[in-house]
Parts: sequence; structure tokens; C-alpha cells
Amino acid sequence: MKRYIINYKKWTSALLIAGIMCSCSNMSDGTLTRTQGTGFGALGGGGIGAGIGGWIGGKKGAAIGAGFGGVVGGILGYLWGDSVAKKKEECANTEEFIRANSKHLDNRIAQLSKKNDTLASEINTMKQRKQRLTADRAKQVKKELDEDIALINADLIIARDAAREAKGSEKVALNQKINTLVRECDELQRNKSKINTLVSR
Repeated sequence: MKRYIINYKKWTSALLIAGIMCSCSNMSDGTLTRTQGTGFGALGGGGIGAGIGGWIGGKKGAAIGAGFGGVVGGILGYLWGDSVAKKKEECANTEEFIRANSKHLDNRIAQLSKKNDTLASEINTMKQRKQRLTADRAKQVKKELDEDIALINADLIIARDAAREAKGSEKVALNQKINTLVRECDELQRNKSKINTLVSR
């Protein structure tokens, strides 16, 4: 029995070195995680199988046990590694989704703020100069604003999904940007209403 334990230790060391070498190769993170799970599962399963097989059937039993245990352990190890890899990939995709939405909200807020400033300035200038819009021009401006509002509402749906996925400071920051975008959208609605007062009669 002692001889089998010594052989098992040598075999374990060899597999452990192989596993470390795998971690240094040019694999994707997901592939590496699955490979390591398979390797360490086979290592553990093979070791347990060798011990049980050696105790029951001597040298031949140890070999059979090691082979069977290695296969079963490798399968279980792969399944575990695959589960971990998928969770990593999902987390990476979620973080990318959150970052992309945060950047998009920054751009949308900047664009909308600029448009609201421009509209407010133009409306004030027209009021001061007693200028009037033609009905056709007012209709065109309101149509453009309706399109902007529709896009903003679509952005808000996606941004709120991102905020639900986010955590901690990222969640707080996204919700603040969403609130800012809502305020800018409300301001756009008010400017749209003011257009009606500038239409020629």
C-alpha cells in the first residue's frame, strides 16, 4: 500500500506541474478555466480512484481506479470549469454593457443639453424681435423634437436595464445620469410647447 501512495504522489506532482504549465499558455480566459477544471478534476479523481483501487485490488486495481477516477474527475472538473467560465463571460459582458450605456448617456445628455440651450436662445430671440414661425416651419421643428424624444425614451429603457444590472457606485452613477436625461427630456417637451406660441396667425 505504501508503494501505491508513493507512486500516487509522483503522479500528482507531474499533473500539478502540467496544470501550472497550462496556465502559462496563450489560452483565452474561458478556455484556460475549463482546461484547469478538467486537469484538476482528473487529478483529484485519479488520485482517489488509485487509492481505492489499490486498496481493493492491488497494483492492477490502482491502475484501473486511477484511469476510471481520472475520467470521471476530468468530466466533473470540466463541467465545473465551464460553469465558472460562463459566469466570468457573463460578468464581462454585463460590465461592458454598463460601461457602454454610461458613455452613451454622457453623449446623449451633452447633445440634449446643447439643443435645449440653442432652442431656448432662439425662442427668446424670436420673442424679443416679435418674429413668428410659419406653420410649416413650426410643424417641421416639432417633428424633429418628437423624433429626439422618441430616441431618448428608447435610450432610457436600455439605460434602466443597465442600471438594474449595475451595483454599488456604478448603479448610483447610472441612475444620476438617467435622472439628468429625464430632466433634459422634460425641458425639450417644454420647448416644444413654446413653439406653438411663435406660430404666425
